Amino acid sequence: MTVVVDVVSFCTFGGGAVVVVVVSVCCTCGWGVPIVQFILDLSKKHPARNIIVVIPELVEDKWYEYFLHNQRAHLLEWVLLARGNERIFAVSAPWYIEQQT
Repeated sequence: MTVVVDVVSFCTFGGGAVVVVVVSVCCTCGWGVPIVQFILDLSKKHPARNIIVVIPELVEDKWYEYFLHNQRAHLLEWVLLARGNERIFAVSAPWYIEQQT
């Protein structure tokens, strides 16, 4: 099994807040496993901190296109809910690709 997690930014702010930006996750073992494992490992490594996972969701022009996209985002939210703990929060953020008409 090969797992690659690209961490773009790791910043510490006042009050002990840490921001980790994960841009891409590639693996040969199936979708979602590396990012969820990374988040769970981060939770175990820092037991006193809350973890917020921001999940971008595509916003399409037509209502029926919603059902064609965002399935992985919902899957990631459900896996974090099922396997996570009370310190892991999932937040959905809209991502507009095209101009709304």
